[in-house]
Amino acid sequence: MYKKFIALSLSLLMLTGCAGGIGGPAHRIFDKQIEASTLTPVLMGQGFVVRSNKQQQLLEDQWVELVELLKQEPGFISATLNRGEGSSPLRLSLIKWETAEGLKNALAKDAINNQVKKMRAPRFHHLFEPGAGRLAH
Repeated sequence: MYKKFIALSLSLLMLTGCAGGIGGPAHRIFDKQIEASTLTPVLMGQGFVVRSNKQQQLLEDQWVELVELLKQEPGFISATLNRGEGSSPLRLSLIKWETAEGLKNALAKDAINNQVKKMRAPRFHHLFEPGAGRLAH
């Protein structure tokens, strides 16, 4: 089901113009979402483009460091970093949190913020309601 969710999410973001670069429409939408969200739980999706094995390894290493910090925060549920099928350069990070407020508080921490700044800028950053859009099989 996650593969279908990932494919659908990426397609929708591209079609709706939410896949802007850093500081683009996707980040403004995320900022509004996290301020207004009352979702419980909430799923934060981030899409990355990697063009080389070196970029891939760096992203994976930095992502693992970030997740280790997030795991220490109240409300963390799970995290996955997903590779696009075949030779796709896309990577999708999905981080599940008990509440949007808890996620917002975690992202405000200096150590987490510093780790995020070290990472490659995501192509999109968005909040999702887990399981809200059930897919037909």
